[in-house]
Amino acid sequence: MRRRHYILLILFCLSITVRAQDSSSSSFAKKLIPTGAQGQFAGNIGMVSIGPNWNLYKKKLHLEYSFGIVPENEFLKPIYSSALKLRFTPWKFDIDDKTHLYPVSLGIGINYTYGERYSKYNNTSQYERGYYWWTTAMRFGSFYQIEISRSFDTEFIKEAGLYFETSIWDLDLYNYSANENYKQLSYMELLTLGAGFRVYF
Repeated sequence: MRRRHYILLILFCLSITVRAQDSSSSSFAKKLIPTGAQGQFAGNIGMVSIGPNWNLYKKKLHLEYSFGIVPENEFLKPIYSSALKLRFTPWKFDIDDKTHLYPVSLGIGINYTYGERYSKYNNTSQYERGYYWWTTAMRFGSFYQIEISRSFDTEFIKEAGLYFETSIWDLDLYNYSANENYKQLSYMELLTLGAGFRVYF
């Protein structure tokens, strides 16, 4: 499983090299080349995560892939995950010629955690079938981001910025509403926080 993701990261690096060296590639191939990259701390997609992103429409609609990891410690083996996010950023405000604010980015995401321990729980000797109906491996969520960035007069990196994210995930919403847990839990307890950097090529 690790080898597969090392290969993905190598392919990502190679695709960047292709972008820099081969401007004569076909239109379809160019669309597969990432137009940016991001790294994130926390946010329910690993302690740290990194991956490429693609501009789908006029720098307003982006697709992001992230490979995340929770490092091994004395209590836990390392956890690996993959996340896909679709992000819509409708507005951009120029603070000055080179500094920009993106006050609203909204999106949806899916995160998959690898490993047999995150497969669907089906211990029928202890619980009836369907008691735990969800898979612990896959989560669906939505998020909000705010980003501030800076433009650069370089050939490779056109813009780089920092962002802050709040997200909410399906199982958290279910637990909040089930068995009237909303009477004991604050809505703010549903939010997951994250922060990261983003570069645009």
